Order: sequence, then C-alpha cells, then structure tokens
Amino acid sequence: KYLLEFERGGSTVSTRLQVDLAELHLLLRDVPNELGLKKRTEEVAVQLEALSQMEVDMQAKLSVGKKPGAGAPLLKVMASTLGQHISMLKMETIGYYSVPHNNRLILDGKKTIGKPEFRTTMASYLNHRANTVFGGAREVQKNIIAKAVLGL
Repeated sequence: KYLLEFERGGSTVSTRLQVDLAELHLLLRDVPNELGLKKRTEEVAVQLEALSQMEVDMQAKLSVGKKPGAGAPLLKVMASTLGQHISMLKMETIGYYSVPHNNRLILDGKKTIGKPEFRTTMASYLNHRANTVFGGAREVQKNIIAKAVLGL
C-alpha cells in the first residue's frame, strides 16, 4: 500500500492531457458550428486546469517529504477520466474518419484515410479506455478514496 501510494501520487499527467486538448482545439476549427462539442471541450479544459493545479500541489507536498495520501487515487481517477473525455471528443469531432485503423494502413504501405492528424485518434481512444483499468481500476481507486477520506 505504501509503495502504491507513491506510484500514483508523483505523476504529472495533465501536461500530456494539455497537449491532447490542444490537438482537440485544432480539430474543432474544422467544425465551427459544433457548439455542443466546443462547450463540452471547454468544460473539460476547466477540469484539466483543476487537475494540473492538484498535481502541482501534490508535487509541493512530496518535495517537503510528505506522503501523497488520499490525493493520489483521486488524481489517478481524474486523469484517466479526462483522458477518456478528450479522446471521445476527438472521435466525435472527426466523425467517421476516426474509425479506420490508420496505423495498420501505414504499416501495410497503404494510403491512410482522412487528414494526417486523424491517424492516431482511434489508438489514443482505445488506450485511454484501458487507462481506467491498468494502474488500478477506477472502482478500486474510488474505494481507496472512500476509506481514506470519508472513513467508509
């Protein structure tokens, strides 16, 4: 338990998610009338900013020798959930162009479908789905939070 606490509590996932969000913003430029997607993207951006600040707070805590505590599983749940939201929004933004497995087409030396920036959308989506399982399932993380924070 002690080691797992530090495994989940010292990362900065928000930096990578900010890159993913920037890519999403670029994709949204091609669909100017999709106000619903843009609104959901901005909601995710606010949550990502909160995650980023929580990671900074966690790093400050660790730098003075404190333990991550219950914040570690909370960061894991937030990061994996935001990754899923961003990858889903990317898929919705590019629509049917997200369906082909362009990586396979590239390996086979065939022409890809859609713009070059669409090539890894499906792979990213599937990886973010898996992210809620590896490193501790979301439900396990929520149980840890419930016990440590709420005393349940």
